[in-house]
Order: sequence, then structure tokens, then C-alpha cells
Amino acid sequence: MKPAPDRIRSLPIWYLMSRTFAQPAAFVLTALYIFFEYVRPQGNYPVLNILPWARFTLIGAAVASLLAGRSSLSIRGGWILITAYTGILLASIAAAVYPEAGMAKLNLWLSWLVVIYIVSSACDNEEQFILLIGAFILWNFKMSLGGFKSWASAGFRFRAWGISGPSGWFQNSGEFGIEMCVFLPIVIYFLIGLYPHLARWKKGLLAFAAVTTVVSITGSSSRGALVGGALVAIWMLWNSPSRVKGFIYLGVLTAIMWVFLPEAQKERFRTAGDDGTSQNRITYWKDGIEIANRYPLTGIGYNNWLPYYNTYYPGRGRGQLPHNIFIEAWSELGYPGLITFILLIGYTFWENARTRRITNRDGPSPNRFAYYMSYGFDGALIGYLGSGFFITVLYYPYFWVNLAFTMGLASVARKGTGQKLSRRNPHSMVSRQSPAPQRAWSRPAAASATHG
Repeated sequence: MKPAPDRIRSLPIWYLMSRTFAQPAAFVLTALYIFFEYVRPQGNYPVLNILPWARFTLIGAAVASLLAGRSSLSIRGGWILITAYTGILLASIAAAVYPEAGMAKLNLWLSWLVVIYIVSSACDNEEQFILLIGAFILWNFKMSLGGFKSWASAGFRFRAWGISGPSGWFQNSGEFGIEMCVFLPIVIYFLIGLYPHLARWKKGLLAFAAVTTVVSITGSSSRGALVGGALVAIWMLWNSPSRVKGFIYLGVLTAIMWVFLPEAQKERFRTAGDDGTSQNRITYWKDGIEIANRYPLTGIGYNNWLPYYNTYYPGRGRGQLPHNIFIEAWSELGYPGLITFILLIGYTFWENARTRRITNRDGPSPNRFAYYMSYGFDGALIGYLGSGFFITVLYYPYFWVNLAFTMGLASVARKGTGQKLSRRNPHSMVSRQSPAPQRAWSRPAAASATHG
């Protein structure tokens, strides 16, 4: 019989399920929270809609984590920035034009704080992280497969409303498209990270999940999602060992997709920048910058865009949001909020790069899975930034859950290598003679069978 770590990596379904529910309560409740938050079965089956399941499991996971002494506070850089962002957000409410609007949505931000805590603290080792990301992939595959079937049933014809996701965060086609942009690099690098351990049909299934995700991005009819997906593809090819060949394949694939793309969808790209939707977005961005410069220190206040814009900019699209994550942070939280948000973005890339340095310290990656998953979370962030540049989704799960996964992976990688960061020199665990980190698709030496 294979050692436990290898059995986890080879993804036997029955074994994964049994191992998931054999984990500590904090881990199980965190996995259940992700299920109820992303799949929302209570929205499709009224018989289940008797409790606020997502909130129930979120609170339960937080309590279990605290009682078990679980913590990701060793990832200091992340928590310092998150604490700073929280302070800026609270200050913006205190100085807001409409404080009551900020207080009405304060529980949303507090819930993301709890989510970051439970997800980043959920895993103590590689086995648990594979289980957690495996569950995340399964729930997203359910969405991408649903999107694939929905668009296929319509003959892959253009539909202005696009593809809808489950009730909740991803019901709107634009938000569904963004989630697919986030999911695509995660499932691809999950496959690459576990590739040596998987049977052929499991490799095929994960590859098919990636295909359904690309189809769902296209079928979402969201130009922002297509931009995000294109940026993910370009970034992945740039990090591949066959960069030139990859870009040739991408060019051929893009040409084929353009030929088969519905004419109405092509027309949306031809008129981008000139059509009414684009012009409205540009107006919101200009107004948002004007607002930010009018309130540079604290902004107009968290969740104040709608009441402020409807009052001081009447006739410019009542009920419309800024359609840009950076304008949203800038106008509502001022320059400090925007700068801290940008620092959180930079921190995510930096922490993932550090994870690769840790797992690559004694040669080409002794922990293949962690090494490649750090690329997956980088790609997810790129997909979010590319598509979120056109949609108001700052306080949706995309960024904050990906940040939590990044912090959790960093914690697991450090424990797996038995290294502790020096407070004076955070890179002190890296040997000066270590080889340079490989590109994302290069093939490191096989992981030890007992490593985990």
C-alpha cells in the first residue's frame, strides 16, 4: 500500500473523502464553509434553506480554530497589511459622508476577516492543503461544467446575458466569468503539481475541468472576463519552458476561437471603448478619481459610492457602481486605502515567490505541489486583476479567498521544510548556492515519497 502522502497526491476519491472528515473540526468546518459559500445548494433546494449554512459553518470554523489554537499569525506581513486595511476602512466609516451606509455593510468586511483567518489557518501539512484545494476545485468544476452545459445547450450562440452561476456571489454572468478566470490557473497548476502521482483518467478529468472553464469564460459574454482569461494565458505561457512555441499555439488557438466566436460577441469587442457601456465606465472612472482627490485621506467612506454618486452626480447612471476595483478602493477609502490594497496585491506575489524559494532551496523543488500551487495563486490574482478592472468586485470572495490560500500555502511550505524565518533576514533559509527558481512549467525532480 502506498504511503499516506502519496495516496493523497494520487487523488483516490473514496480515500480523499474519508481523510477529509477524519481531519480536525476546524478543517472540516472550513471545507464545508467553502462548499456552502460557492455551491449554494440551499438556494437550489428549498428543503435545505432552513439555516444560514455559510454563516453557520463560518462561525463554527472560527470557534473551532480558536479552541484548537490554530493561527497563521506567523505570516506577519499579510496580517500587518490586513490590519492596516481594516483600520483604514473603519476610519473611512467614522469620517464618511454617509456613516450609516458604511455601518450597514461592516459585517461583510468582518466576515472576510474571519474567512482569511480560518482558511489561512486550516492546514497544518501538505495533505490537508491538497484536500482543501481539491474541494475548492471540485466546487468550481461543478460551476464550470454547468456553464459548459448551459452554453452547449444553446448551440454556443451569443447570449447578451451570458452564463449565470449559482445563486449568490457568482449568479451574474460577469461575476461568474471572473470566478472562472480565478479558477483556471488554480486547476491547471494543481494538475501540474500532482502530475507524476495521477492516473491517466484523473489527468484527463482535471484537463477537462480546465477546458470547461475556458468555455465558460467565453460563454459568460463578459469582455472583462475574456480580458482576464487572456492575461492568465499570456502569463502562464511567459512562465513556461517553451515560451515561443506556447505563444505560437496561443495565436493559433485564438484565431480558431475568433472564427467560431458568435458575430454579436465579436461586435462587442470591435466597439469596445466607443459603445455606451464603455463610455459610461470611463465616466465613472473619471468621476471616481475626482471624488478621491476631493477626499484624499479617508475617501467618501466604505460603501458610500451609491448614496454619494446618486446625490452629487445625478443623471450619470443612478444605481451604478464605479466598475473598477481600484477606483472603488480609491474613492471610498482615499489614498491610504488604495495604497494598502496595492500593497496587499504586491504582498501576494511576494509571498508566493518566497514559497517557491523555500520549496526550491535544496535543488529543483523537493515539494513539487506547493511549488506549483504558488504559481496557481499568482495566476488567479492576475485573472482577478484583469477582469476586476472593469467590474466592482473588491469585496467579493475572489481576492480575499486567494489571499488566504496564499498565506495558508506559505505556512504549510515553511512547516514542510522545517524552516523558520529570520526576523532580520526573511530569506535567510535560502542557501546562496541554491539554483535559481525554475519557470512554472519546468519539471523539477520528483518529490520524496514520504514528504508531506
